[in-house]
Amino acid sequence: MVRRRLVPTVLAVLITLAGSAVTARAYSVVIRWTAADDPTIAGYLVHVRPEGGPERDPIDIPRPRRDKSGRFEAVLGDLAVETTYTFTINAYDANGTAGELSNPYTIGYRQAARVVDSDHDGLVDADEDRNLNQRVDPGETDRLVADSDGDGVPDGIETTFGSNPLDGRSPSCAPLEFSSFRMIGKGSVNAGWEAELQDMAVAMTPSRPRPTSVGVMYPQSGKGTLADSLLVTRVRDNDPFSLEITARSIDGKAYRLRYDGFGGVDRVARRRLQRSLGANFSGARYEPIGIDVANDMQRIDPAAVFDHIERLAVRGNLVMQQPRSCR
Repeated sequence: MVRRRLVPTVLAVLITLAGSAVTARAYSVVIRWTAADDPTIAGYLVHVRPEGGPERDPIDIPRPRRDKSGRFEAVLGDLAVETTYTFTINAYDANGTAGELSNPYTIGYRQAARVVDSDHDGLVDADEDRNLNQRVDPGETDRLVADSDGDGVPDGIETTFGSNPLDGRSPSCAPLEFSSFRMIGKGSVNAGWEAELQDMAVAMTPSRPRPTSVGVMYPQSGKGTLADSLLVTRVRDNDPFSLEITARSIDGKAYRLRYDGFGGVDRVARRRLQRSLGANFSGARYEPIGIDVANDMQRIDPAAVFDHIERLAVRGNLVMQQPRSCR
């Protein structure tokens, strides 16, 4: 019978998010633990007990291997942000006889809120629920609503941009009319009213296997003078897509900015920037996108002073809310 007492040490608690149809109020943890060498150990069972509920079925880690630091590892998913969980581990031998449970390790809302962004607005829950009481108190934004003041600009984008996420008049935004866009690539583009957004949206469907083979460009001529540096929209998509922006500084230099959904890298080279928008997009919900062109130009060149956006191109198999520029 296995009787080794295990002492797990959780080193990386919150690493991935898994959203529901509305929010991302679930997360995953990595548990790493150490144990003495014992040839009779065939595997480990990881136990998860949510506070106030029954214990989950244990997770079986057969024939475990140590990492380079001599630790074992297990990944546990679909944990609710608001729930407190207690983890324990025990070993078992080749006959299935289980040993003694390890010491417990507990995590809950106070730990999860510091890394989970439940509403995908760019702010972790603890930045919005500052006193961690799971209520929206005066002066706080709503951790479960991406746009607390209902002005169409997500709270995190407003905070970064310097506007007030609790004032529907800040920032000031104007739509980029779809009549000023033109189709690019091969496929179909259809614009119309989207009841879920209560706004205009455009659906792009490629005719080629590559999902980014069709898109739209603003303005139609491909060259304009859009003076506002903040662009916001919402996108619903299961496939790779990209937003490409050409902007100019006050001294006439051109800056090329590319933003990729479902992939891409963060890279700066000369007057070019490529940035990943992450992989939290889905065909089931609209996710907000906000791009502060002036700020990203300064990432490329700290001396750059934004003058205007010359071109915006969006490519992909997606549905996109009518973009707006804000100041």
